[in-house]
Amino acid sequence: MQASRRHDDRSAPRQDDPRPDWRAEGGEASALESSTRLASERPTVPPPRPSGLRPAGGFDVVVAHIHLGPSVDEILYRLSLGDLAGAELASEELAPCVPVRRAAPVVIASMDLGYVDEFMLASIDGEVTWGDLLDGSPFGRRETLRAMCDLVDKRAVGLTR
Repeated sequence: MQASRRHDDRSAPRQDDPRPDWRAEGGEASALESSTRLASERPTVPPPRPSGLRPAGGFDVVVAHIHLGPSVDEILYRLSLGDLAGAELASEELAPCVPVRRAAPVVIASMDLGYVDEFMLASIDGEVTWGDLLDGSPFGRRETLRAMCDLVDKRAVGLTR
């Protein structure tokens, strides 16, 4: 008897409670509220598999995204915040990578490139590493790093290991 009394006390709104009462008229929960469940309360169900498709060895392996090292977006973000030390630290993992031209010359000619971008693009020969390009640039470290990241971001240059 006391347990049901405590339950009733908790469900009844207090007079001094400033929160709104979302219950239906009459103080009882509607049928819609009682059958509705939040997404976090629903059980996790695997996606349906096409019929006849069986993974080799009976194991399900799903790779959504492989990310190796810092992204160029992170370096550009740190540069935009004025964090040159953080951008250089993030680009250290890219030092052994070799930049390679990916876009056709016609596409590159149509891009809006600055003089630092054009100089860095001309310096890419497919053999010099990212770190060597940054170290050998006559421009400041910030401008060089931004230009290289912009070229990769615009897909004019790709990085190989």
